[in-house]
Amino acid sequence: MPMHRSVLIVEDHDILRRTLTMVLSGSGFAVQAAQGGLDTLKMFEETQPDILLSGLNMPVMNGYEFIKTVRTRHP
Repeated sequence: MPMHRSVLIVEDHDILRRTLTMVLSGSGFAVQAAQGGLDTLKMFEETQPDILLSGLNMPVMNGYEFIKTVRTRHP
């Protein structure tokens, strides 16, 4: 059985998030998606995805802050 890479998509725009999820899932990736914010940090901690895709201009915690936090916790 082939190993599937896992992807976490963090994007507050519904259409873009759904489109990325559909395209990547169709390409064989195991995809989880979230709108953003602090809850997504917990999701990242629990799933430890191979790939992280993040929007930049999101409310509460923007993409720059999210990635900085993830990199600090998981260099």
